[in-house]
Amino acid sequence: MKHFYLLIFILLSFNYSFSQLDSIFWFVAPEVAQSHGDRPIVFRFATLNNPATITVEQPANPSFPAQTFNMSANSAQTLDVTNWIDMVENKPADLTLNFGFRITSSSAITAYYEVVTSCNCNPDIFALKGQNALGTSFVTPFQNFTSNASYARNGFNIVATQNNTTITILPKQNIVGHNANIPFTITLNAGQTYYAEAVGQSANQHLGGSTIVSNKPVAVTISDDTASGQFWGGCADLMGDQIIPTNVVGKEYIVIKGYLNGPDKIYIVATANNTQISINGAVVTTINATQTYEYNLSAASVYIQTSEPAYCLHVSGFGCELGTAIVPPIVCTGSNTVAFVRSTTEFFAINLLVPAGGETSFLFNGNAGVINATSFNFVPGTSNQWMYAQIDASSLLTASQAARITNNSVKFHMGLIHGGSSSGCRYGYFSDFSLLKYKIEANSDLLCSGETISLNANNLPGATYTWTGPNGTTYSGNNISIPNAQVSNSGQYVVYGNLPDACQLLPDTMQITVIATPPLPEIFTNGPVCAGEQLKFWTVPNTYNFNWLNSTGNIISTTDTLFYNGNGTFIVYLQQYLNSCLSPINSDTSLIFGAPAITYNGPVEICGNLVNFSSTIQTDGTDLMSQIQWKRVPSDVVVATGFGASGVQSLNPPYNVEEFVAVLTTVNDCIATDTFSVTFYPFPTTDFTYSDLCDGQNLSFQSTAVWFGTPDPSDQMNYFWNFGNNSATISNPQATFPSPGQYDVTLTVTSNHGCLDSQTNPVILYPIPNVLVTSTPACLQQVDFDATINSGDLNISSVSWSFPEGKNGTTNPISHTFNQAGNANGTLQLFAQNDCIFDYPFTFTVVPKVEIDELVIPNVITVNADQLNDELTIDTLFDACFEFEMVIINRWGNEVGILKNGQATFSGKDQNGKALTPGIYFYRLTSTHGEKHGFLTILR
Repeated sequence: MKHFYLLIFILLSFNYSFSQLDSIFWFVAPEVAQSHGDRPIVFRFATLNNPATITVEQPANPSFPAQTFNMSANSAQTLDVTNWIDMVENKPADLTLNFGFRITSSSAITAYYEVVTSCNCNPDIFALKGQNALGTSFVTPFQNFTSNASYARNGFNIVATQNNTTITILPKQNIVGHNANIPFTITLNAGQTYYAEAVGQSANQHLGGSTIVSNKPVAVTISDDTASGQFWGGCADLMGDQIIPTNVVGKEYIVIKGYLNGPDKIYIVATANNTQISINGAVVTTINATQTYEYNLSAASVYIQTSEPAYCLHVSGFGCELGTAIVPPIVCTGSNTVAFVRSTTEFFAINLLVPAGGETSFLFNGNAGVINATSFNFVPGTSNQWMYAQIDASSLLTASQAARITNNSVKFHMGLIHGGSSSGCRYGYFSDFSLLKYKIEANSDLLCSGETISLNANNLPGATYTWTGPNGTTYSGNNISIPNAQVSNSGQYVVYGNLPDACQLLPDTMQITVIATPPLPEIFTNGPVCAGEQLKFWTVPNTYNFNWLNSTGNIISTTDTLFYNGNGTFIVYLQQYLNSCLSPINSDTSLIFGAPAITYNGPVEICGNLVNFSSTIQTDGTDLMSQIQWKRVPSDVVVATGFGASGVQSLNPPYNVEEFVAVLTTVNDCIATDTFSVTFYPFPTTDFTYSDLCDGQNLSFQSTAVWFGTPDPSDQMNYFWNFGNNSATISNPQATFPSPGQYDVTLTVTSNHGCLDSQTNPVILYPIPNVLVTSTPACLQQVDFDATINSGDLNISSVSWSFPEGKNGTTNPISHTFNQAGNANGTLQLFAQNDCIFDYPFTFTVVPKVEIDELVIPNVITVNADQLNDELTIDTLFDACFEFEMVIINRWGNEVGILKNGQATFSGKDQNGKALTPGIYFYRLTSTHGEKHGFLTILR
């Protein structure tokens, strides 16, 4: 525990930091349920050795009347803001509101916000922590043991201190308008606020471990409205506090038990992963960032250590009435003087925490012997290096009285518990939460060249002082002076250092600006302007002050804008200054011109949806035209530029009337306009089709003209056809042409308003095809057909043959086998490209078929050369259609002759040509279609 001895040594040497004293505070008040008591509401202030002028305002809400008042030294004052409660309490949830407070004071003060409640049933105090409350990273600590009343909620409130503050919120549980563990971003300006409210009253729905990250400093208030004290006896009370950012939280805490009927509750909330928690020197658990560890405090005090910075939230109170407070870390923090105010006549207790040895040095309102060393006890686990005391101060000061506790030898922490066992509890800490730090004061942060820069750091005995300045300059000592400062001395000055073997000192920064002779100020004008307009001169406000002068050098205005009316030339003079730094005088001259004119002289009626614009203009000779724009009315959309425009398209198809305006702008931004209307008439879009009547003479025509746009009921189409040798005036005429061929046909369609369109297309009249059909009989009653077609330019797409017995076909040439032999009729049908169909009838012959069963073979031949029955001959159709072999056999079974295809004749001679002996012979005929047997008698 060596570090405790070091801390005592250092604290004995300092008298710098007092309590949560500051000259500026930001705060947002929580919503408190009216049904349990939410008023009166007040701010309470206490001064130390210096008087103060205090202003309480809402920067984002001009409806709240700023309150300014004076306080004497060592006094207390209460500001009642109940009349404005609807713009004090930050509600409703999930909205950007304007209810943030900024409190400024001419000297350091202590301030807190209190919900007093006339019923003494739901009070609490919110200790304002000044600049210690401002930061860009927060983790919200909340209890998760006891629930809220059905009409009350747990939540946190955020107030921005600068414009354009971007804040990312990651709620640990569902809040109004947002789900748990899903980050969302809001943007607030200075004084604007946001309320994140739990969706339910249950303890497990509380918002502990939610994170808030911003790009600029904000302040955060937590509230736990009408929290149930059932565990301690059945009360319900408001709990809340203003919390500190993560860069202010520490790793060592001492918590002093209050006056509840049971154990107090302590909640440790980690800001980093793997945070190890020790109680009175013994490790109890390890938690990760945003996780919460709950500890029941039954002993009088406890010493808590964490391996990483963590929040410590203490739930304490009186009887069964609850209060909660952020506990300050003990290392390198604390105050030498704490000022506070007693609110009511109820029980009033003070908790004091001090390094051992400092318990003998307390003064109460400057008096020794009021707070005695015998009231203090050692804190367990600190090796007797820290001591605590619980002092009933009810008899030490009256209600609304300010008090001051001082210890000039060491820094200490003070909290108060104020209230009744059944009426309500107020709990908060009033000592400083932050580390020791440097504080720079300057004679001015804005100087003219040649002046002296004086920077003074607060006196911290034993501390080292190292300064860095612009351009790598360094200085030492707690006071530095730079005479004859120049612009190069502008920049950031930082003082830093340390206390040997003790607490780290936080550096401080001061931005110094040295200006040379202010530059020539800028003058702007809207002139030259047109007649009837107001001429204006202005400048842009900057870090300098400025004066408008007349030609004799007298000041005529200190506003940023001058106005002139009338005609002529106007001259102005401007000088800017800072302190005694004066700039050169700048001047500017401007004029008022005559107004221009523009006249539209284009068509006001048009066929179709395109119109050409044209105009004439008139301008002042010294203020020439800059541009002409053509716009639609009323949309103000620019459709063209220039004196004229071609092909401006209407918004809707004709029939349509549209309004336009011609806008002339001069080089000096003078404007003239002329508004006009254009009527867009529909027009026919012409085309036609035609059909061939397939007679080689006539074509039928069909108009396909349609309206471009929608005609009015009186408009109609008028037709004129030109066929070359004749014409027509109906929509679908028929025309006769002298011969097949190609012709140019023109259709012109005109509307009643004279809008017309014409179309000329080539048309073709095709001839009637010439066809010759030939037929050739074949075996087995088959006939082969072929058609010779002469169609000229006519494209024959397909053919169709029709035959008796239901036979047909679609190829050319084609073959068909018929059931019946003899003469028959057929038809050839041609299908042409122009949907014409031509029929050609024809006749043909089917030759009967001869099969083996039907074959007639004579049984006698007379080979006497009389040319009558001299030989045996096979039917030629059978010979031509079938493969066969016929063998002649004598009575002894010998082959004496043979007949085959192409050799189908037997004349009574053997195979060697020798005449056979007359008599009876036999034959055997074989073919692919079977066999036939018989006998043959040869006679001579």
